[in-house]
Amino acid sequence: MPDGDGLELLKQWRKAAFNEPVLVLSARDAVQDRIKGLDLGADDYLPKPFSLEELLARLRSLLRRQSAVKEAVLEHRGIKLDLAGRTVHYGGAPVDLTSREFVLLEIFMQNVGRIVTRQLLCETCWSSDHDNEANLLDVYMSRLRSKFETTSGSPLFKTLRGVGYQLL
Repeated sequence: MPDGDGLELLKQWRKAAFNEPVLVLSARDAVQDRIKGLDLGADDYLPKPFSLEELLARLRSLLRRQSAVKEAVLEHRGIKLDLAGRTVHYGGAPVDLTSREFVLLEIFMQNVGRIVTRQLLCETCWSSDHDNEANLLDVYMSRLRSKFETTSGSPLFKTLRGVGYQLL
């Protein structure tokens, strides 16, 4: 990367709960460099030069592993989110969600207890991190809260001002 260190970026991504597969392509080919990259959260590390066929095979492998890891049904605190059927139940009753509400809930259900940054949520839902989308995020979080939080129960989402949200 001409303007920074890719491994430092990877470290920041993992700290921000970015869980998508990462394949590092690097001119750093020493064993210690590969170990460091994998320890910082890379799913694979391919030193340059490499063949296009090997790169494609490694990408196919990453995609196979990623699809095998994702569960079809995520459950947490009475919420049951069916990824394949795109349905949600809370306390056994169906809950109607818009497509963006579903995506937001899916991110939280895959990262229970982790802080998910506002930037990551905006980039995932709106392909942007602009302020307009940040305001929309607040609206959508309010909608999710109204559908899943009751006045008598403990909160489901925690707001970390200026940082993001956490599914408790």
